[in-house]
Amino acid sequence: MRHKLLFVAIPVLAFLASCSGPDLFRGSYSYRTSGCIYFRGITVVDEEETGQLTIAKNGGDSVLLMFRPIVGEIYYLRGTAKGDSLYLNSKSKRLQVPIGETTYYLEYDAVGKGKMTDGTLLIKRRCKGSVYDSDGTVLGKISSDEILTMGTRNKE
Repeated sequence: MRHKLLFVAIPVLAFLASCSGPDLFRGSYSYRTSGCIYFRGITVVDEEETGQLTIAKNGGDSVLLMFRPIVGEIYYLRGTAKGDSLYLNSKSKRLQVPIGETTYYLEYDAVGKGKMTDGTLLIKRRCKGSVYDSDGTVLGKISSDEILTMGTRNKE
């Protein structure tokens, strides 16, 4: 009887162990991102994005996220998956934002954390950085809302 129980228990435990960390997140998702970045009370970037996201295991607990927005260029993020949590490495971004007659240059880092709940991926990021003018003079710091990305696993 004990041998039969072990025969059933070992595959079940192996399956449960494989459903966490990188294996939990690995796959293809449809995603939508929303949130805002502010400078001096002005919304300078509205982070609205929709597209496809692929998460691949990248050795150990490491994962690689490939975002393919409907509009814009493909970009990648790296992170670590532990249990049902996903920790994204910091990603630097540079943007040119024309407002009226002035062009602002934003340099910022986005860092975040994700969670898998009932097959839905939710990633929350925050941005920190500075705004420059065309001469390179620092005009101030930027802040952000929580920038949210929600992903729904695609059927395969």
